[in-house]
Amino acid sequence: KYEKIIFVSNLFYTNALISIFLKKDEKIKLVFVERTPLQELSIYFGLKDFLKKFLIKLILKFNYKKASIVVSNSKKTAYDISNFAKCRSIHIYPPSFNLKINFNKSRSSKLNILSIGRLSKEKNFEELILFLSKLDNLNFSLNIIGSGPQKIYLRKLIKTHNLQNKIRLLGFKTNTKKYFKKTNLFISPSKFEGFPNVIVESISHGVPVLSNQSHGGVNEIINKKFGMIYSNFETFQNEIQNFTNNQEKFRFKKKDIKNHFRKFSIHECTKNYEKLFDKL
Repeated sequence: KYEKIIFVSNLFYTNALISIFLKKDEKIKLVFVERTPLQELSIYFGLKDFLKKFLIKLILKFNYKKASIVVSNSKKTAYDISNFAKCRSIHIYPPSFNLKINFNKSRSSKLNILSIGRLSKEKNFEELILFLSKLDNLNFSLNIIGSGPQKIYLRKLIKTHNLQNKIRLLGFKTNTKKYFKKTNLFISPSKFEGFPNVIVESISHGVPVLSNQSHGGVNEIINKKFGMIYSNFETFQNEIQNFTNNQEKFRFKKKDIKNHFRKFSIHECTKNYEKLFDKL
């Protein structure tokens, strides 16, 4: 009895399966949603992971076209998918900003760093610890919030480099607000992120961000006013030095955040999906 049925599928693995098994029907308007960058399928950890991602990538290259549209959470990912599969792909930013800004941060000459994420290989905390271990003259502390399979390994790594007094693994926390209050710099070392909500959260707390160049939408969130991006140890070291020497340059205003981040609000996200569904 319906003129159209909108079927929404989410993430690479599910989208690949749906593209194979969903029977074609003119009434069904198929929407694939992607939340991670296409490059994730080219970064693998071991033979099994390689084979799985290679197969998914092959299926999607030919089957993305079966969708009425592919929706990504960043301009960069939408562009990459469109070029990769020659299909219609747009971006709709996720609702990661609620217009509440909390500038209640303590001042400190010491570099108090915060990082949040699952303790797994793709989040790349191992590299962050190794990079910091090479900065002998840096007066810093690092709090890592999150849990995951690399917990024991990362503890051993911290101990190996005698960083127990500087780096703490805090485990999973439901409320991170109090940690942002004590932070001067947030670091996101992840190998790939579709749209890192935690970076938006950090800037909403008045905390500048140093992020790994992780494809996806990181460049659409960070600009020179709100943070920096690195791609290797040399650029990491240079940006840390730049930040410690010019912290005042990164003290941004609430109105700047609201103007830049309004497009990441739930209102904008809802409005854009409603427009999309009406047009299908």
